[in-house]
Amino acid sequence: MNKNKTLIATTLGLIFTLGGCSYLDRNDGVTNFAGDAQAINQAKQTEDPWNKNAYNNKIEGDGERLGDTVKRYKEGEQEEIQEIGTVSTTSG
Repeated sequence: MNKNKTLIATTLGLIFTLGGCSYLDRNDGVTNFAGDAQAINQAKQTEDPWNKNAYNNKIEGDGERLGDTVKRYKEGEQEEIQEIGTVSTTSG
């Protein structure tokens, strides 16, 4: 029983000694868990680089046209390309 008391007293003494270390008190915040207020404020004030329409997930489309496109893709067909004509440029 005496050994248990000595072990408990030593453990508690060690805990209280290490609990008072000044190493734990050295930080730049208000508390150890305060975080980085400057970085948070800067992030809040940064303009959103995305266009507001980028968040639109309800894109309208023609389902029949899309179905035909997928069907052509799976069958390996290629759409015929019509040439409009040639364009020539001359410097004068």
